[in-house]
Amino acid sequence: MILSEPVTTLTDYAIAAEALLFAGLLLKSKPKSHLPVLCWAAAFGGVAIAAFCGGTYHGFNLLLPIATQWGLWRGMTYGLSFASGCMLAAAVSELPQWMRAWGWGAIGLKTGLYLIWTAFNPNFVYIIVDYLSAMLLILLLQVKMNRQGNQQSSTAWIIAGVVGSLAAAGVQGIGLKGIPYFNQNDLYHLVQMLALYFFYRGACAVEHTGIAPR
Repeated sequence: MILSEPVTTLTDYAIAAEALLFAGLLLKSKPKSHLPVLCWAAAFGGVAIAAFCGGTYHGFNLLLPIATQWGLWRGMTYGLSFASGCMLAAAVSELPQWMRAWGWGAIGLKTGLYLIWTAFNPNFVYIIVDYLSAMLLILLLQVKMNRQGNQQSSTAWIIAGVVGSLAAAGVQGIGLKGIPYFNQNDLYHLVQMLALYFFYRGACAVEHTGIAPR
């Protein structure tokens, strides 16, 4: 059996394994009372689901029934939406208490509208737009906290993760030619793996987690 897109499939699966590893490391200390870390762990779980579904879709789409392909695409869509929502929730949970309810409500509204839209418009472009809009919001929240004197050691790492995610989306759009079995999706995955590491370091460094970065 030959994979349809072998490098895309393997790099997707590598992202899934990386994300699961980071989620496990974050939950190893069982920070049940610390919401930001739980949100980050859940976000990595969502990334793992999305990457696994995406890798399976790209690798086996010539063998799978249409209904299964559709289910995998939906799994990728919902997994990424869940992940970006959890990342936003982690950032919002660091805001003053009176702002959190508004922030979480806005996240729920954004996610709901996105899922309704993609139910009828499942193009990958909309998935990227939703994810990148979440990244930009996280960036704004981190800059805001920094300017208000609430800077944590996690801020630089999370900002680096956002920049890495934006860069990953950028390189996906450049297109690659003349490299057998390697395309822009594969390059996107490699850059995104680095961005996930930055996010993990940021989650480790959130105050009062008791977790040492590795």
